[in-house]
Amino acid sequence: LLDRFDPEPLWALTICLLWGAVAACGFSAFINSVGGGIVSAIMGAENGNIFSAVISAPFVEEFWKGIMVVGVAYFLRDEFDGVVDGVIYATFVAIGFAATENVLYYGRVINTADWEAIGFTVVIRGLLAPWGHPLYTSMTGLALGMAREQTNTAAKVLLPFVGYAGAVFLHMLWN
Repeated sequence: LLDRFDPEPLWALTICLLWGAVAACGFSAFINSVGGGIVSAIMGAENGNIFSAVISAPFVEEFWKGIMVVGVAYFLRDEFDGVVDGVIYATFVAIGFAATENVLYYGRVINTADWEAIGFTVVIRGLLAPWGHPLYTSMTGLALGMAREQTNTAAKVLLPFVGYAGAVFLHMLWN
């Protein structure tokens, strides 16, 4: 509904979805695991888990999701017209990311055969926060769309960083 007047090409949306599902999720999982492992080795497993969830994940995941939206805004200028397009592309990247991440979380918890943990994961990931990643990354897309519409050079440069900061903040707040 949001994109009905100037729909984005299916091929561009598909690339965004795949980037989120494969590249952004893969790079983020690797970096978050390494960072969490280093902190765990130095400060203990509990601190490593906190670091991974509250510090590493928001910064790293929003970077890898957002970099695709930046790429679309830069390389597909004819298809990236403003705020709505920024939100649409960001949402597609984030839905791909969230889908892969949810499969990983569900697979990990099902292997425990702990029904309480399975129920908790389904409620959190499937009912309370399925639109978390699209909301966070939309802050980056929104800011890139606003930057596209600016004539002030400083605003064009600073707005994407403000959007990224908003995405990281919301992600960090949830985690």
